[in-house]
Amino acid sequence: MDTQESIKLKSIVLNNIRRFGPDVEIKFGAGATILIAPNGSGKTAVLEAIELALTSGVKRVAGRWAPLIREGIGDASVRVNFGDWQREVSLTKKGVKVVHEGRLGQIFNDINPEEIPFLLRLTHLLDQRDSDWFCQQRSEAAGGQLAMLPLGRQASQVNAAVAKLKPAVSKRLTELTVSIADKQRMLDEWNERVLARDSAQTDLSKPLTPLPVLAESLAQITGLSIPPGLNNVAAVREQWAIVSTANSQTLASKEASLSNLAGLVLVPTTCVEIADSLLRLQQELQTEKSNQAAHQANGAALNVTIVATEASHRELVAKVAQTKLALDRKRTYAKTVSLLETQRQQKVEQLRSREQKHAAFDATQKFHNAALTAKDVNAVLKALAADVALKRGGLAAAKQAYADWQGAESRKKVGEQNLKARDVEIASLNESLRNATVELKQAALEHQSSKSILASYQDAAGAIRAAVSTVAEKLPIGTDRCPVCLELHGEQELRRRISDALDAMDPRLSEATAALRVAAEKLEAAQKSSDGKSAELTAAQSLRASLNEVIAGIELEIKTARANSVLGGLELGEVQGRLDAAQREIDDDSSELDAKRAAQEPPVSLEAMTQLAGRFNSERRELAEYDEALARLDDTISETTAAVAQLASLGTVDVTIEEVEQELASLEKELLGSSASIEDEQAKKSALARTLLDVDAAVSRITQQLELDQARFETQRSIWELAGLVMPPSDEQLKAAKEKLMEEKGKAEAAKSKLSDIETELSRIAEANALANAQLAVDGARRDKSESEHAQTLIAELKGVKDEHALSTERKSTLEEFHTHLTNGIEKIRDRVGDVVPYWQAILRRVVQEPRFSGTHLDYYKNRAKNYAEIQVGLSGELVGVADIASQAQMTDLQLSFMLAMATVHQWSPWKALLLDDPTQHHDLVHASSVFDVLRDFIAEHGFQVVLTTHDAQQARFLMRKLSNDGIDARLWTFEPSLNGMTAKQIGGRE
Repeated sequence: MDTQESIKLKSIVLNNIRRFGPDVEIKFGAGATILIAPNGSGKTAVLEAIELALTSGVKRVAGRWAPLIREGIGDASVRVNFGDWQREVSLTKKGVKVVHEGRLGQIFNDINPEEIPFLLRLTHLLDQRDSDWFCQQRSEAAGGQLAMLPLGRQASQVNAAVAKLKPAVSKRLTELTVSIADKQRMLDEWNERVLARDSAQTDLSKPLTPLPVLAESLAQITGLSIPPGLNNVAAVREQWAIVSTANSQTLASKEASLSNLAGLVLVPTTCVEIADSLLRLQQELQTEKSNQAAHQANGAALNVTIVATEASHRELVAKVAQTKLALDRKRTYAKTVSLLETQRQQKVEQLRSREQKHAAFDATQKFHNAALTAKDVNAVLKALAADVALKRGGLAAAKQAYADWQGAESRKKVGEQNLKARDVEIASLNESLRNATVELKQAALEHQSSKSILASYQDAAGAIRAAVSTVAEKLPIGTDRCPVCLELHGEQELRRRISDALDAMDPRLSEATAALRVAAEKLEAAQKSSDGKSAELTAAQSLRASLNEVIAGIELEIKTARANSVLGGLELGEVQGRLDAAQREIDDDSSELDAKRAAQEPPVSLEAMTQLAGRFNSERRELAEYDEALARLDDTISETTAAVAQLASLGTVDVTIEEVEQELASLEKELLGSSASIEDEQAKKSALARTLLDVDAAVSRITQQLELDQARFETQRSIWELAGLVMPPSDEQLKAAKEKLMEEKGKAEAAKSKLSDIETELSRIAEANALANAQLAVDGARRDKSESEHAQTLIAELKGVKDEHALSTERKSTLEEFHTHLTNGIEKIRDRVGDVVPYWQAILRRVVQEPRFSGTHLDYYKNRAKNYAEIQVGLSGELVGVADIASQAQMTDLQLSFMLAMATVHQWSPWKALLLDDPTQHHDLVHASSVFDVLRDFIAEHGFQVVLTTHDAQQARFLMRKLSNDGIDARLWTFEPSLNGMTAKQIGGRE
């Protein structure tokens, strides 16, 4: 017989369940059983059959039994075998019937059968088609699932019953509390009436002063007649309050006036000192303003001089640039004229060569004609000699043109390099000019800002000085309390702080003045830098224009050289080869001519005649080529002539290069002198500006001090006149005013003493009236009882209510204590549910691919009698629900790992089994391997039995090898179709 520690499912027999045929048996391994088959073959049906056998139901079909029965069959059954006992159920389309009960108590203990389906899916069964996975639920639904756990359900039910009793007890306590308050109020009111009656029994041994006498006393104090209607205590007391308030205000006013007079002791002396200071400051201000006007006039005159000098300097810069441009044009003109002369000489030589060539051709033609008839050898030889001489002349001209071409190319390359350097320089100067312009604008902004800051400091300093001076002047002698912060600093400390506040104004003004001076110097330097960069850019642009003109002249030279008939159509690198070939041809012709002359052959033979005809044709072609070369040279000369004319139109003919160079040297010398003058005038302007800033600062300082002293004088005058005194201040006025105020104060104090006596008499009269009223209130409350009997009745009623309240309080306390114990117990149960989290996270770290899911958090709590469970994971520093971000594969990992953790921590059944429906269907082999490692550990270390379905043959074989290598009893089954439904076949593992 199996023990609880070794309960294993041995086998299952399926009879027409879904697609399975009759009596299909599957034997399970003690460690693992893997069911591998294509989708739709019945893998999930096996797990549903186990659920049906154990619970008499299948959650997914929800009472619709027809889908579980093979099509065309009326009934089906399933039998599970646990070794020493079996359980079998049969079903039709109408319902399920238990054929053999078996011993379910052995694996489910005393669990309520209605709770078993839920518990199986929480710790044993992973169904891919289940829409109620714990990890997919929202907080309330998930909390409801955990609340169904047996370990906390009964305590929750009892706690709910206790919670219903508490409101009734609390309601009765509230009613008793209100009753106690009413009884206590009645007793307190009785005690207050008796106490008021007893308190009103004051000393009436002395006779009471009549009200008319008190009214007459009030009239004597005010000096007015008695107002009508003073015939009761309230009216007399009201009149007394009016008179007393007026007298108190008079007394306070006199005391305040005396106090103010004490602070006016130094006013006469202070006014004299301020008047002297005002006279001195006005004289200093007039002197500084005169200096300021003189400096401003000098600055204006210097600005005019600087503007004129700078204008003259810019004109000189422009003249220098124009003169340099004229010099460059003059040099280009000279070179172009020289080039034109060279081209014309080349044309003359070409014409001479053509004439020679034409004469030789005429001779050859004549000789050719003569040879045709007479075959005169001597004529042929002369023609050949002329031809050789002509070729020699043409070759010499071609060599000279080649040399000119090479030199021009070299000079053109140098010119282009210089032009590129100028372009780089101009680009750099443009950038420097832009930077200088930006710096100039920035310096101007800083200068304007510094001026604004200085002006604001000057205004603020004046206002602060006036305010501080006002505070200082209103500070009476002997005052310890600061009129601003109201702190007690002591008189000496207060006056030291005021002095420091006045002294602190000047440094900021000095700093602002220095900042303005620095900004002005920076603006001046930026303006000078901008002007210098502009002049440099103009000079560089002029030089670039000159270089372009030089390069244009060189290109004309190259074009002229390439117009030579021998060099026509060739590039520079090809010319030397053509010249060498022409030289060899001339040498060969010369040698041939010498040989023929030495031979002095007889009249022309047929062969010589043939050669003569060839030469005749060749010379005719060469003559045509000479004509073409002359035409090209004419075009070149025309272009050069146009360039000369264009340069001549720019005024380059009237003066010589030496004259232009002398004029340029003179202008540059004058430009240096102009620059030196501008620098001297700018230095004078800077010095004058600094002096003017100093004078402006002095004027501002004196003006502010003058305004401050005027404010102080006005403050002293206001204080003096506010005290009712007249200007000018004097000690005699102070003495007379003080004596008058002391006399008036004495009268007010005497009146105050009389008013106190009247108030005492009014109080005695009011107490006598209150005694009579209090006795009436006591008699009305006790009615026909004595005072002691009425008091005892009230005390007894209050005690009865308090006793009942104490009893109800004790009952409520007992219920609350019981409820607290139950609640603590339930919280401990929730803590036990929370114990699953570390196991869950440990398993997740092994199976999930994304690290954040390994920190999945479970929070199980109760709010307003409802259970909640939050399943969350960290995302961007916050917690979010896993169902909102997890993929299907991640959700499967979360549910599987949670089920494994629950099966470990809350082992409600001794049957350790895991029924897993394709848990790795969304995983690759690497990810699936992590899941298989965990399952292997649960089999080997915790004794679990695993039934796993999959459609992936590679994963199934991998898991079989892993389990077999560890010596675990694992079996591999597959399903095959037959004419009578699906059948099962073991294809791996132990038989």
